[in-house]
Amino acid sequence: MMANTMESLIAKQDIADCLARYARGVDRTDGPLLHSCYWDDAIEEHGSSYVGPARAYVDGAIARLAGAGTMGHYLCNIHYEFDETGTVAWVETYVLTFARFPKAGEPWDTLTCARR
Repeated sequence: MMANTMESLIAKQDIADCLARYARGVDRTDGPLLHSCYWDDAIEEHGSSYVGPARAYVDGAIARLAGAGTMGHYLCNIHYEFDETGTVAWVETYVLTFARFPKAGEPWDTLTCARR
């Protein structure tokens, strides 16, 4: 484990800010905000449901969620590991997602727990 340095603390905050932007972007179906979370050539590995270009994932997610009801992504534990140079990070985040979708004219509530 790398000792905390000013650079690693700034990196951790930048990562946490990116995760918060992602949650906010999904909850508000804000494509530009979601796109800001990825490098242009990023690959999204979204569990078993999607592996491919992040740009395509974001565009598809926005299209799928456009008619959704209420949604909230809640970030929990965030674990960071940096390589010995401090230039590569591995991050694991627990997330809880509450969503209310219309189903057969009635509200349908879901609670998803995940680790990313």
